[in-house]
Amino acid sequence: MKSIRVLIVEDDVTIAGMLDAIFRRAGFSPTVVRDGRSAITLIDQGEPPAVAVVDVMLPYTDGFSVVAAMRRTPGWAGVPVLMLSSRQLPDDVLRARALGVREYLQKPFNAKQLLATVRGLLGLQPG
Repeated sequence: MKSIRVLIVEDDVTIAGMLDAIFRRAGFSPTVVRDGRSAITLIDQGEPPAVAVVDVMLPYTDGFSVVAAMRRTPGWAGVPVLMLSSRQLPDDVLRARALGVREYLQKPFNAKQLLATVRGLLGLQPG
């Protein structure tokens, strides 16, 4: 079985490394991008992943702009998105939902819950 591609957009090196390791151990194929500008470049030029995990607060442009770029790019528009952020302001969650973000988890996160949420977005069985 071909491994499932996951785009991770996370600027914190520790969290990015942890997400990469969590997804690799679970059999996924993650790609880590460290800032909003690089994520948008990848969206413009790359193949869409099966799912994206996007932080809200990023260098150069925020996660909302990254998701908006996904939504207006052919092939990327239907990619399910999980936003992962330390920000839990109701306006942030509503803004994410308006952009079509399906799940919004708060940092710090639980690895099992994260994987279960991503598997749910992909219609896969948990764990």
